[in-house]
Amino acid sequence: MIPRAQSRRHSALPDPGLFPPRGPQPIQRPAVPLPHRVRPPDLPGALGISIGTNPDGLIEVYLGDLGRDLPAEERDHWLSFNVPPSGGRDEGRFDRDILGRWTDGPPDPLRRLFAAREHFSTALGKLLGQAVYKPWHSADRTAFEGLHMPASSEQHEADTLILLLAKGVIDYLDVKALRHLPGVTDSKAQSINCLEAWVSSSGGDSDALIRPLRVLQGLRSTGPAHLRGKDWHATLTRAGLDALRPDEQFVQVLTLTGDALSALAQHAESQHEASP
Repeated sequence: MIPRAQSRRHSALPDPGLFPPRGPQPIQRPAVPLPHRVRPPDLPGALGISIGTNPDGLIEVYLGDLGRDLPAEERDHWLSFNVPPSGGRDEGRFDRDILGRWTDGPPDPLRRLFAAREHFSTALGKLLGQAVYKPWHSADRTAFEGLHMPASSEQHEADTLILLLAKGVIDYLDVKALRHLPGVTDSKAQSINCLEAWVSSSGGDSDALIRPLRVLQGLRSTGPAHLRGKDWHATLTRAGLDALRPDEQFVQVLTLTGDALSALAQHAESQHEASP
């Protein structure tokens, strides 16, 4: 195994010939890859190897796959990060690979976020009778669709991802459309305030439905979008994120944002169904 923040989602041994495969025999290492070695799998020279994640968040790699998939010049690098195994094995992977059983895949907060944004856009648009998101600029759409799980625990990467997430989820909201939501009385209300006024006036839980969006907006505004100061730390503390690494903070915010958009979509559908 290897300390989590130093992993690049691959593992290696100095010479696979010294370790002939005899069953699963996984090597384990942490889950977060280093950014300068991360490349999309379709690029020339990109590495790819089958992995699993155990209950301690460590990456498992079968010994036989190392010799087949890992170039010799990469092995010393990965060997330098290996640590003793702990935490057991990835049971879902064992069931699929060794026992041949059907299993559920791991949670995918990115896929859930994209689906939730689309659901929210459709449901709220139907309630209002107009689009709630402005049309994409092609560059912004490409950037948002390229949103990915953090490849390191570095703050600068989490900052970039927070900016992309906030732009695609909040900045592209059409505030003029949202001001027509039931319960909105302030003609100058901003997007999140419009959503909160609508949720509160229609019997929804504004803390559960709106707070994650405020957290995302707060992290963007007090951190990567402006000079970082005490307000940044206060935002992290209020959101319960201060004890997490930057990559973990982003994953938590991503998950909560997707949950909030999904819940807002369901609330909009319930309002539409209740209307005469």
